[in-house]
Amino acid sequence: MVVVARNKSTLTDAWRPVLLRESLRFAEAARGRRIRSRVDFATQVVRLPEGPHVGKPWRARYQPYAFHLLDQMDRSRHRKYRITGCVQSGKTTNGPAINTCWHLFERRETVVYGITSMDMARDKWLEEIYPIIDASPLLRQYLPKTGGGAKGGTPSAIKFRNGATLRFMSAHGRDDKRSAFTAPVVVKTEVDRYDEAGEVSREAPPVEQMEARTAAFGDRAFSYEECTVTTEDGRIWSELQSGTYTALHYPCTHCREWVRPMREHFVAVEDCRTPQEARKSGTFICPACSEAISEANRQAMLDLGQPIHRGQAIAWGHDGAFEVTGEAPDVDKFSFWWNAFDNRFWSSAFIAGEEWTALYAKHPEEKDLARRQFAWTLPAEPEVFDSTPLSLAEVLDRAATGGELTRGVVPPGTVYLSAGIDVRKTQLHYVVVAWTADGRGHVIDFGIMKVPSKELGIRQGVLTALRELRDNRIAKGYQDAEGERYPVGWTLVDGGWKPSIIRSFMRETARKQPKGWMMVLGRGQSEPPGKGSYTHPKALSKPGGRIVWMGDEQCYVSWNPKYKLPAMFANSDEWKSFVHEGLSTPPDMPGALTYWLAVDSDEKALARKFAMQLIAEKEVQKLVKDRGVVTVWIDESRRANHFLDCFYYACAAGHLCGVRVAIEHSGRSAPGSPPPFMPPQASDSSPFNMPDGRPFLSLEE
Repeated sequence: MVVVARNKSTLTDAWRPVLLRESLRFAEAARGRRIRSRVDFATQVVRLPEGPHVGKPWRARYQPYAFHLLDQMDRSRHRKYRITGCVQSGKTTNGPAINTCWHLFERRETVVYGITSMDMARDKWLEEIYPIIDASPLLRQYLPKTGGGAKGGTPSAIKFRNGATLRFMSAHGRDDKRSAFTAPVVVKTEVDRYDEAGEVSREAPPVEQMEARTAAFGDRAFSYEECTVTTEDGRIWSELQSGTYTALHYPCTHCREWVRPMREHFVAVEDCRTPQEARKSGTFICPACSEAISEANRQAMLDLGQPIHRGQAIAWGHDGAFEVTGEAPDVDKFSFWWNAFDNRFWSSAFIAGEEWTALYAKHPEEKDLARRQFAWTLPAEPEVFDSTPLSLAEVLDRAATGGELTRGVVPPGTVYLSAGIDVRKTQLHYVVVAWTADGRGHVIDFGIMKVPSKELGIRQGVLTALRELRDNRIAKGYQDAEGERYPVGWTLVDGGWKPSIIRSFMRETARKQPKGWMMVLGRGQSEPPGKGSYTHPKALSKPGGRIVWMGDEQCYVSWNPKYKLPAMFANSDEWKSFVHEGLSTPPDMPGALTYWLAVDSDEKALARKFAMQLIAEKEVQKLVKDRGVVTVWIDESRRANHFLDCFYYACAAGHLCGVRVAIEHSGRSAPGSPPPFMPPQASDSSPFNMPDGRPFLSLEE
């Protein structure tokens, strides 16, 4: 009996730890598995696979910004995260990689990992994600023994031993490749490059298609986006601006003010003669007190940073503790950024050497762009700047400012009439403008005429419509309120669509009414000179040459010896600006443009169509190589713009007549203006010759 009792006690002792372990496991399962925060996960699990601390456990002091990034993600109510920062700062490790591993192994969730193309899947796996997993003893045990990612192959999907899956998804390729998989988490890298892939997609942009993979999970889904900044229109910069726009602020070691050092606060590099000299003198200065921040002080400041959201401020309170004032923006995403100042891996000396190299490089613009994007987290300086557009209401109001003049009535003080015609397959659009001596223009007529191309074919249809417009409207001229008739001085006809048809019309017109008709070719300035864009000639050609007249408002007349016809070349961008500036000018000032007052419903409908087409395009300022910053008009609305085209043709035709905007109300034209381009004159040798004796038109096809 004693032996049995002793054996029972021994068995109880042996089972006690097993029972305790199983009881604890059961209790843990009953209350749910505790999920560590991102910061705890990084601190306890992650070992750094590269960099100055390779092989060591992740620690906040190595890169203080990284702690605040993960800590703010843990604290944030948001589930959309957008991050960007300088290169070589651990951006990929602390952003996409650690968050991907946290979801895969801590939360055991499937992750969609967005990449530009599937060719990058192997590199992303082997260089960014696998090293973190392999460096951690805890994570390494979840690597698959077989299948994708097991033996160094190129994976599209990797299923880990805990049941989670990592699925690579490409921005390139067919849309259905991005619509056949769902997951609660999507991590998108290099998102600014997705737009290039989206140009071939007939559905939503790839970045939105990837986002839609989480739609089934609703508010429980997570979304991450990461990229180095490119331009102000780039995805990551736009997302950064529309998020919390969180950055670290630091207390100055001199004045104790909380500051956010930027590129303009890094000084003493420009006057250095060598990079070595720059490394010694380059330094950050405090944005508040302008005192130099030594490298030792900078490193101390990095440990004291505090995250501040857009709209917030930080200052010291009366009790000696810092206080954050202001509410965080009410937005749907958390966005976080950092720059060279925040990067503990870079010393001030290193930054100074790189800044000097960029400043005095063989191609400083390219180097400076790289520094802006890769070091200072600033987008490229914009090539395009929006201008303030006219509204529909403002254009419609110009009819009222033109007085009580109705359609076709020439206003008092008119010295010239000019017209412009835009040619299409199915319609002609035309505009007729009356000009005063000081350069004010009043549109006395505009309209749309049908082209019977369906009945007669394109060539005969266009010619028939042009003849009708010429003979029944333009050639008859217009009358003022007293009945005095005014002829149209110059009419410019668009030759860009079907130049051969317009040339035939010009020869035909020369036999009937040769004075005052010419083909016009509009050319923009969005490209460098010599690439089909407008280039204003430097001087008139010698007698017998091509350039027979030059305007002072970006237009000239060129003689074509092949076709024996003149044609005006007009800077379409500058003349469209002329139209919009005129519509914005007070009606009693030189250069103002107004138009006739519509009376009945048909006229009002036509006037509204006229106004809508005048604002169809958008004026921007664009930086163009070998031109500098120039005005460019772009059509983002996809609306018709034919009245805008023929309006500027009519303005250029007025310039051809001799219209100049006066400097002041005296009616005096701008000094140095070229003489008007006179209509062809009769001579003994030919019915109509140019001043140098050449025939104005060849009357033969």
